[in-house]
Amino acid sequence: MAPGSRSILTSLGETEMDILNAVWRLGRVSVAEVRDSLERDLAHNTVQTIMRKLSRKGYLHAELVGKTHFYTPRKPEHEVKRGILRQMVASVFGGSRSELVRALADGVELSEQETATLRKLVEDLEASE
Repeated sequence: MAPGSRSILTSLGETEMDILNAVWRLGRVSVAEVRDSLERDLAHNTVQTIMRKLSRKGYLHAELVGKTHFYTPRKPEHEVKRGILRQMVASVFGGSRSELVRALADGVELSEQETATLRKLVEDLEASE
């Protein structure tokens, strides 16, 4: 996917996800702090615009202190990622979580530890039903 492009599966673009990940990792941050933490070079105004959009979309909370906006996550990381994954499972895998797991494991050799972890996960899911 080209940098900044938007997936048809989510309302968030790649750059938006990079910025959200930075805010989740760093906590209360300014635009400059997020910009400095990103692996790619983006203009300050670009990061600022994206963070404002994320705030309007409800992902970030903005607080003005003096002349500086500070941002904090409004939605927890696990909630956002779970929502994106649910959208993907519904649209790509017809709602089948087992098809998602099959696609993830297709052509990949799992270690004994990974296999044991997956078995335990299935057992835990069965026990919770």
